[in-house]
Amino acid sequence: MLEITFKFTKSELYKASVAIAQSRFIMRVYRVLGIISVIISLFILSTDLANKDIIAIIFIVCELYLIFVVQIAGRLVANKYIRTKAQITEQITYVFNEKSYQLTGESFFTRMDYNKLYEVKEVRDFILLRVTEGSAHTLPKRAFSEGQYERFKNIIRSVQNLRSTFKE
Repeated sequence: MLEITFKFTKSELYKASVAIAQSRFIMRVYRVLGIISVIISLFILSTDLANKDIIAIIFIVCELYLIFVVQIAGRLVANKYIRTKAQITEQITYVFNEKSYQLTGESFFTRMDYNKLYEVKEVRDFILLRVTEGSAHTLPKRAFSEGQYERFKNIIRSVQNLRSTFKE
């Protein structure tokens, strides 16, 4: 059994929301399309191909939105969590064992079998226990001691048929 307790900071709520969104394939596609479109629009603006500069500028604004939609949405979601005092803003304790994990907060309790998870993924500052492609239980890496983190990875790796990605 492994127990991890933490409380998200406002900054971590934002970063966690962005991390979950960026882990979705469609968001990576939006970002690539936005970058390619900006490059094409800038090329058109720099040549004589653009008769109507205002239209090209409007396209660039839309393309920049595609690139930064994840960060914009992450900020809005984090602010909503704080304003509504969502459960994710409470102190949370995760308890991991060989077959399942549980989350306990000040106003909730959830137990989840590993076989119901979509995937476990390590990103820059967080561990995402992805329930679906677009939602996840999120743990900040700072909540783990070095020994706990190794035990956590061993527990997850021992689960049959659970897709997991850890940075080494």
